[in-house]
Amino acid sequence: MKKSITLLILSIFYISCNNEPLDTGLTNSDQDEIIEIPENILIIKEINDGSYDYIFDADGKLERINRVPTTCCYDFAYRYEYTDDNKLNREVTAIVSEEAHIVITYNNDTIDSYTSFGFIYNNPYSITIENNIITRSLNESVFKYTYASNNLKKITNYTYIENSITKTNISYTYDNNNNLTGAEEVIINGNTTNTIYTFTYDDKKNPIAESMDSNKLVYTLIKGYSPNDLIRLSPNNIVSNSKTQESFIYEYNTDNYPINAIKNNSTDNSLINTLTYNYY
Repeated sequence: MKKSITLLILSIFYISCNNEPLDTGLTNSDQDEIIEIPENILIIKEINDGSYDYIFDADGKLERINRVPTTCCYDFAYRYEYTDDNKLNREVTAIVSEEAHIVITYNNDTIDSYTSFGFIYNNPYSITIENNIITRSLNESVFKYTYASNNLKKITNYTYIENSITKTNISYTYDNNNNLTGAEEVIINGNTTNTIYTFTYDDKKNPIAESMDSNKLVYTLIKGYSPNDLIRLSPNNIVSNSKTQESFIYEYNTDNYPINAIKNNSTDNSLINTLTYNYY
């Protein structure tokens, strides 16, 4: 994506809670410098709680995400780094004055290692890739990602095992355009739930997904298994989300990017928020 976007929204992005270490690292001066960049910016502003600023490099890759709250919580920022051949190899997360990192290394085109450090973490995970399954493990913690095929682009199941006990098991389904359309939470927090959620989309462009397209595999390893994370990787824009009970109505520009949207509560159609996208 080589356009700039400003967007008013309530909660499109959040920190994933997936029992994995958080990743960090930007100062206030870094954020001031980012905001001054006049191009390749997507700013998602929460009317009630600050903004998320998405910064893209000249090639359209997602480079930084800054969060600046207005009424609660704390500042945080993500920074993404890439290899010379455009593979995502680091996410740095900064919260207040603390940092944490996730670092991915490659052997040619294959993920070779996954390490997280910062805050209280220092975790060199072991990575095993067998056909369409990636297993990431550390001591008694095992995270297993199953993909639709050997190209490891589309996750179909996520399982988290702790001390030989399955704590999380989620299966995913997609439409013909690779949008996430279903998530079945079989086990959550060690409890069997068998809860099914469904998602629908428009047929226009999702700018965040465009920027991460070539790095979907690493993004799922870093950000986790949440349906909301996978919705961000879907090529089109979310229209209905039964998990969050939200629905969206969009207006688009001639390039098929959203310029305005209304987010409603899908149970009673009450207004949650109004979104405005500014491209410059």
